[in-house]
Amino acid sequence: MKWISHKLLTGLMVYSLTNDAIGATISAFGALIPDKVENQDYNNFDLNRHRKFSHWFVPYTFFALVFYLVIYFKAKKIPDLFEIVKYFFTDFKLTWNFISTNHVILIITVFFYFLVGCIFHLLEDSISGRIPLLNPKKKVFGVKLIETNSTHEYIFTFIVTIVFFIFIGRKILT
Repeated sequence: MKWISHKLLTGLMVYSLTNDAIGATISAFGALIPDKVENQDYNNFDLNRHRKFSHWFVPYTFFALVFYLVIYFKAKKIPDLFEIVKYFFTDFKLTWNFISTNHVILIITVFFYFLVGCIFHLLEDSISGRIPLLNPKKKVFGVKLIETNSTHEYIFTFIVTIVFFIFIGRKILT
């Protein structure tokens, strides 16, 4: 998928699951990372290098799980970033011990949402080709339902976007 599809789909899905606009925005930008770290020139794109280690779900999932567990044991749930940002600014004191639990939770939650975006990128790519599963050098997971940069990709993204806007709208109105 192209970056615009990744950002739209990831942001909407994360927002519809969490109702956290800041977390959804962070995830949308995190969804760009698996392609960005490949550092490829899109004029001379090398398919042999694409979707290898950068698209291996294991490191993203491992660290997201670690961050989730830290958040859970400290806060008992993924906090709404609007609330924790408020605490970040009210608790901030310039002392040697200026990092409070709220600051740590804020930082970890930001990284958690960032990694969730990376994981959503991988799931989205798995419907437009194969990605590594257990071995980062072998692309074995996924199906090619949608061709990248095709009309089908953009129609799929448009339809999913409309469905999520309807879903989000219904949640807001009830």
